[in-house]
Amino acid sequence: MNGGLGNQLFQYHAGFLYSEIHKCDLYLDFSRSLNDKAIRRRRNLGMDLRGIQEFSLPRGKTLRKNFVSRLVFSNRFLNLFGSTSLASFIDYSKNGEVGENLKIHDLEQNPPSRALTRLKGNFQSYEVLSSAIDRGSISELELINQSINLKSVVDFLAQGESLALHIRLTDYITQATSSLINTNYYASAFENATSNREFKHIWIFSDDIELAKRILPSEIISKVTKFVSEKELSDAESLFLMSKFDSLIISNSTFSYFAAFYGRLGITVYAPSVWFINEKHEITLQYPPKWNIVEFNTDI
Repeated sequence: MNGGLGNQLFQYHAGFLYSEIHKCDLYLDFSRSLNDKAIRRRRNLGMDLRGIQEFSLPRGKTLRKNFVSRLVFSNRFLNLFGSTSLASFIDYSKNGEVGENLKIHDLEQNPPSRALTRLKGNFQSYEVLSSAIDRGSISELELINQSINLKSVVDFLAQGESLALHIRLTDYITQATSSLINTNYYASAFENATSNREFKHIWIFSDDIELAKRILPSEIISKVTKFVSEKELSDAESLFLMSKFDSLIISNSTFSYFAAFYGRLGITVYAPSVWFINEKHEITLQYPPKWNIVEFNTDI
């Protein structure tokens, strides 16, 4: 498991599908995610990042801390030597990262050759995700421990039309490869969402509320009824709550991607036509067919 909650959800579905195809057990190794620099920085900002372990999962045994390093099954070790008498290593990162087209066929081509097969990659593939769900992976998000307060908030939102916007900042500002989706996208998405619909609740979710207030157009900020800092809830609770809105404007983040993917029945989703922009080219990510794709001026 690697990265934040959104990446972990993509990885979990790929692991689930791999275990289904090859009829093997699934183990979740969190030793790398615990040491991820971006995760550590976000924790230092006061964010509660518990990850996928807050959700009820249909399959997967969690390996105890430092299990991998003690048994020398690390990705780095196996990447150098390919395999040992006990473990083999398959690196899907070349065709499993953002914008690449990982197929189910790719998972079928690598039957386990050792007692333990380690998989590496982000696995951001809509095809793999959909197939995993069809075969019994996470069909809906269910928190293992849902607080009474969170349940009351969900009930409150049900009292009127609701719209949520997710604004990912902090680490996206410092990572050159992320190229923050600019305010043109949010302005276009907000105009589309509110053009023929009245919302009683308009909430903004962000890891930096004050910066979000400064960079977003005034016509959006003036209509917001609540700002939710990601410091107020755990990452899983925030994602779960966003999934309960009637409409959702996602950021270029797998975090809000999954809030939309597991959204309530009939949710209206607005997503950017471009996922990332770097110095070489624009990168896209495949969406469910019913989502609204928002075209926008990519000039920063």
